[in-house]
Amino acid sequence: MLDWLKKFFSKTEQPDVGLGSTIYSNWTIQTTAHWMDHFNVESEAQANGSLDLPPSDSPSLDQFHAHVKTEFDRFKSTKKNEIDLQIKSLESTLGRLEDNRDTFSQHEEKYKDKIKGVQQEFDGRIKNANEDVKASKADLSNFKRNNKLTRPAKPMTSQLLFVMILVVILIIETILNGVFLGENLIGSSAAGMTWAFAFSAVNVSIGVLFAPLIRNINHVRGGVKLFGYFVALIWLSIIAAFNFLIGHFRDAITLPEGQGM
Repeated sequence: MLDWLKKFFSKTEQPDVGLGSTIYSNWTIQTTAHWMDHFNVESEAQANGSLDLPPSDSPSLDQFHAHVKTEFDRFKSTKKNEIDLQIKSLESTLGRLEDNRDTFSQHEEKYKDKIKGVQQEFDGRIKNANEDVKASKADLSNFKRNNKLTRPAKPMTSQLLFVMILVVILIIETILNGVFLGENLIGSSAAGMTWAFAFSAVNVSIGVLFAPLIRNINHVRGGVKLFGYFVALIWLSIIAAFNFLIGHFRDAITLPEGQGM
């Protein structure tokens, strides 16, 4: 038993006979030389290196030099052909670029006069427009300073927004007056809504007629501004009288003797 263990851990000088088929199952320690012999490292290296050697039939230095020169000329010719191909490709690309440059130059010369003509034609207009803008800004500044205006001009609202506001006012006034008028009318709320819509339409129409004149209260001139306030006072008087009439009509149909109108 001890002899077997000693043999198992001992360093062998020669590989086992069956090393080729059981190389990975043999746990004995091997030397580098044994592995190199087993895999034929040296012979394989010599065989691969001999491929780059000159022919073995070169007995003299002249023949060896001739062989080396032939190999060098072949290598030089191959590289020269590759370089020539690259040069031809670059020349072709350069030729296309030159053609594109010439075409661009032709278009540039063709449209240069047209561009200059358009530029000269509109230079005067652009210059005059800029001068007009500067003059308008100066006039606006003088106007604001002379009339002591502290706020910018307010643009007019769009027509759609104006109509929508009128419709909303008309609907709200129709609903409110229709509820009160429909209490003692035949048809109840429906009849009241009809009367209320008629009264509301008159109310809104009066406001629409007087609105352009009332807007003069924002005018910079004192006389026109005073006229705007005067028109606003007239409008308020008419609206107040008309609404008192509506109230009287409402009271009349609400009284017992007016029931069923």
